[in-house]
Amino acid sequence: MRRTDRQGRRAGLLAAAVLAAAGTTEAMAEDIRFEVAHSLRPDQPFTVIYPDFMVRGATLSGSAFHLDYPGHPLQCEVLVRPDTEAGWTAEHALSSFDVASAEAMWRETFPRFEARQKGLTSFQSGPAFLYWGETGENPSGVPLNIYRAEAVDAGRLYVVECFVPTANAAELLNLVTFLIRNFSTRPDAECCIDPRGAE
Repeated sequence: MRRTDRQGRRAGLLAAAVLAAAGTTEAMAEDIRFEVAHSLRPDQPFTVIYPDFMVRGATLSGSAFHLDYPGHPLQCEVLVRPDTEAGWTAEHALSSFDVASAEAMWRETFPRFEARQKGLTSFQSGPAFLYWGETGENPSGVPLNIYRAEAVDAGRLYVVECFVPTANAAELLNLVTFLIRNFSTRPDAECCIDPRGAE
């Protein structure tokens, strides 16, 4: 994994506008740097872009990249899997989304998980499908919102999953959106896409 960072007036203004909801003041946001992590594995090319108040952690089983927000209850994972589905589109993923199957998958870990909303979003590299749901009470003792965005590119399924306590979801949603919108299935993406619209 090769890592670079970007800083400057544009990055500071973007941080002030987008990340203030993540527990920073506008003055603090002006000093935020953005880490740009490029995967150099030929079988798992991607780029993760994140503010420097987040840290890369040890990857969990099966994940390609893990992010934590120290002192805050937010974790995100990047998953990469082979996928040979021909003609995948985010629109088709949305129209064919099987709520029951998705809930069954999550209920293996969170028995009361319920999908709440589905829709279209985009990674920096192109369109993506997004859904989110709530775990309700679960064995961890902390009800969670789970946000899952996915896309298929070059025979690979890319997934970005973020786990946020339901009580903090409104506060941290801007940050989750930033992470999803700036993820790329390419290994050479640069900072940054403003999740509110075009750069």
